[in-house]
Amino acid sequence: MSFNSAFRNATLEQFLAHRSGVQQSTTFYRLHLDALSAQKGTFRQIRYWVTETVLKDVPEVRPGEFLYANQGYAVAAAMMEQITGRDWESLVQEHVFAPLQMTSATIGIGYDDIIPPKTPVGHDLPLDKQIPIPRPVLSSTLLHNDQAATGPGGYIACTMQDWVKFLHAHVIGVSTGYLTDVTADKLKRPFIGVEGYGLGVSAYNRTWATPGQALVHSGDIFGQDTVFWMTPGRDLIVAAYTNCLSVDKSTGLALDNAAGMLIGRYAANTTTSKAFVHAPVILDHLSIFPRGV
Repeated sequence: MSFNSAFRNATLEQFLAHRSGVQQSTTFYRLHLDALSAQKGTFRQIRYWVTETVLKDVPEVRPGEFLYANQGYAVAAAMMEQITGRDWESLVQEHVFAPLQMTSATIGIGYDDIIPPKTPVGHDLPLDKQIPIPRPVLSSTLLHNDQAATGPGGYIACTMQDWVKFLHAHVIGVSTGYLTDVTADKLKRPFIGVEGYGLGVSAYNRTWATPGQALVHSGDIFGQDTVFWMTPGRDLIVAAYTNCLSVDKSTGLALDNAAGMLIGRYAANTTTSKAFVHAPVILDHLSIFPRGV
């Protein structure tokens, strides 16, 4: 594989922490959507093409600087595939879904034309509309190719119950043997500094989260929007989801407010805090943390 020399010293953890310099998704699709749509082959073959493509381009930011880039996770997946000789889809099934008993977990974007639908259908809420509009079904070719490009960064779907099983691994991973001490520690601290983005989550100091820090991530894809806040030190996980994405990001704010309300209830019931049972906690992360796509 040939690549831009600026990426020569990029590490796996830099790709996972969005500090490799790889271009963000909007740039990737603007430059390479037509070429991506024309690719043929397996997920692994197309993912290799995606990896080679983004690593040939000039870094969008200096390697080491933060830029949220889903294609960096595609590169990380391609690295695993190169080492193991297996595709990322089978690896995540074996090492994540199975041991965590995430029986509902699938990889791919779900569409359901049944009325009423059996699975959540993503919706968009434009600025000039009051009723969300269902997302149209993409072509099978584009869905296949985009899973290769973006799947490792956001194509896993599951029930809320199974999602919380994944999040709970941050709490019980060491005691159950699922995570080593070193891995568990890396997964709940910033990559650089005392606050900020780490390996898949951001870590922030919050009084309600002590001991330890609050972990958070939010994201949207294909008309679905979600956020979680958790504190492993208190074994508290709050996750919120809606199958609607608003152009003005109000759905994300509503999810954050819902999470804050639940955390406020928890803080009032388990600490000496004077917070009212239904008093929201100001989470204030949407202004400082980019929502993944």
